[in-house]
Amino acid sequence: MKKQLTVLSILSISFVFLSLLNTRAQAEPQFLITWKTQTYTPAAFTGKVLAGASSPLTVAFEIIENGKLVDLSRQTIYWYLDNNFVRGGEGVQSLSIIADKRAAGGSQALRIQLPSFRGNLLIKAVDVPIVRPEVVVEAPFPQGKISGAQVKLFGQPYFFNVKSLADLNFSWTAAGQSPANSNEPENLVINLGENIPSGTSFSVNLSIRNPNNIFEAAAKTINLVFSP
Repeated sequence: MKKQLTVLSILSISFVFLSLLNTRAQAEPQFLITWKTQTYTPAAFTGKVLAGASSPLTVAFEIIENGKLVDLSRQTIYWYLDNNFVRGGEGVQSLSIIADKRAAGGSQALRIQLPSFRGNLLIKAVDVPIVRPEVVVEAPFPQGKISGAQVKLFGQPYFFNVKSLADLNFSWTAAGQSPANSNEPENLVINLGENIPSGTSFSVNLSIRNPNNIFEAAAKTINLVFSP
């Protein structure tokens, strides 16, 4: 009987302890951080738009406590960028910056501090990725094998600091030659002609650059094989 009471006592204490831990976990404030930028992506792109070097970047946050948003309008908030104080004040829940061009391929380190949240210092750090521009050549050919005498390719730029394709320069090279661009420079049509030996291979390169920023350029090369 004593053994059973001992077991029940241990279970009761464990239950109370776990309940206290659960209550503490629920009460712990959670940061909800969002950020956005304005780099170019194709209209069909559904992923996260990433910031590039010198991109405008806005970061904002909320705090959730016990499942509810906390009113931070009277909270003192300090923002730090790469350990340097940037902005602070009452209710300052967002920060707009220009991404450091030296951070391309890395990240920008942001830190949010609330010096007196419920009487305590609350700190949250976040690294925002800063990417280099990318080029994708859409070639709908499994394993790079083509069977027809005409090849259609589509070039897509990502994360350039422009508003439209018209703000970019496209340069295609196919089989060592530079075909003339049409009114749609992002598209390329290659006419291979007749009597092409099976197994003939050639490379296609697309370079894209921002004429207003010499540091913004990217290229992509793909290899195709004629296999009727």
